[in-house]
Amino acid sequence: MIYCIVGKSGTGKDTLYRQMINNMSFSPIIPYTTRPKRINEVNGQTYNFVTDAEFHVIEDAGEIVEKRQYNTVHGIWTYFTRKFPMQPDTDYLYITTIEGAKGLVRCYGEKSVTLIYLYLDDRIRLQRCISRESRQTAPNYSEVCRRYLADEEDFTEEKLREFKRVLRVDTGAANIEECEKIVMAMLDIGKERS
Repeated sequence: MIYCIVGKSGTGKDTLYRQMINNMSFSPIIPYTTRPKRINEVNGQTYNFVTDAEFHVIEDAGEIVEKRQYNTVHGIWTYFTRKFPMQPDTDYLYITTIEGAKGLVRCYGEKSVTLIYLYLDDRIRLQRCISRESRQTAPNYSEVCRRYLADEEDFTEEKLREFKRVLRVDTGAANIEECEKIVMAMLDIGKERS
């Protein structure tokens, strides 16, 4: 099973992902991007950072499950998922977007993908994003605004309803440890019904 953590910027995706990877037996899927590395990000752990030329080589080889391109204030950044062989009896955990999860469904099948959708009050979410950006070497608040507005289009109820398996978690209602317990309880229920 591939469990995709999705949600708008600032909902706690990275924090919940780290918590679940550290405490559970998930195999991480590391996404790829052509965007610059942020402070504290580690190549091969946070993302696989590649150049535009490397991206095109991987794409030409037919190894891309899905890709998303964003026209940022710094130019076009590409995020993508590279094909990987699914191992039997292995659960995978991945932070992605709704479009990224759709690509996984197309490649690996509807029954193999479950969304873990994180949501949070918009005011708190925006404050988190601004706070995170302020810690960067060269903060870019225009990019925060672009991501915020893009999230409004990307995470609609209509798009979420396209998936058969969606677990919804309000990350403002509990601390991260409690959110992890909520998700794991939901996953156990989901496995019993599968």
